[in-house]
Amino acid sequence: MKAALDILTDEFLKDSKTKLVISENHYANFTAAIRDRSQTLVHEGIGASSVIACHLMNFAYYYGKNFKRNPKANDFADGTGDAKWLHTPYRGDCKI
Repeated sequence: MKAALDILTDEFLKDSKTKLVISENHYANFTAAIRDRSQTLVHEGIGASSVIACHLMNFAYYYGKNFKRNPKANDFADGTGDAKWLHTPYRGDCKI
């Protein structure tokens, strides 16, 4: 029996114009790219945007809040979300 993800991929993404790179180990690809100064499989902007979206989704789930995001401004839209989700408090004398 096919896994649910395989079924969704076959049904909804079969004619998509954008194809994702299949990678068994993003970490290994990233460290290899650093070592030999080559390109990673995924552009760093795409990786960063994906991680930010996942972290914000986890915050929303954990705190039980909905939000709208403005990715261009990297901020919340329409007064939603919590500003502290976007910044890490620094310890000690660190000022950035």
